[in-house]
Amino acid sequence: MYEAAHRDDQVFINAAPISGILKSLTNLAKRSRTKANADALAEDELARRPDIANMTRRHLYEIKPATAQAQASATARVYLSIFEKAGIEMTLGPTTEPGTAGGLPAPAGVFLFQSPEPGVITYEYRKGRLVPVAVPRPEPATERRWRWELRPLTPMQKQAIVTTTVGGAMLIIMMIVLAPVGA
Repeated sequence: MYEAAHRDDQVFINAAPISGILKSLTNLAKRSRTKANADALAEDELARRPDIANMTRRHLYEIKPATAQAQASATARVYLSIFEKAGIEMTLGPTTEPGTAGGLPAPAGVFLFQSPEPGVITYEYRKGRLVPVAVPRPEPATERRWRWELRPLTPMQKQAIVTTTVGGAMLIIMMIVLAPVGA
């Protein structure tokens, strides 16, 4: 789904190891001025396969079941550090990116997926089927919507409030002091 939504981008999915991604970037380095340093990475780092690496937008995503969201987040951050170590600046992909939310048909059900946090796509299986539902467009408001706001007080209004407050406090104190005792 992500690849389909980003046809014009250079997107690598988990079939491509980081070594292949860096090799591809090196081949394009003449045009993009990107210098990938694969020598800075260990063999196990070169063999890792990020779930989605969009090299055009420099976005990374890790895909896991909804119950493993924390693991997906940690893994995505590991990939960020590996690319950084190789001299490639990447970011965790935004949650609103096309292709990061939706549903896929599955046997007797559907896989629903979404991006709950940057760089993470989670999925869960639900029984049933997806049914398209028309969503009505909201009607433009025809009645006037009032907005209330408080304007700052003028110096004269501030003086009136202080005078009233101090005068009221003095009046209460005088009533207490001058009140007849025992009455």
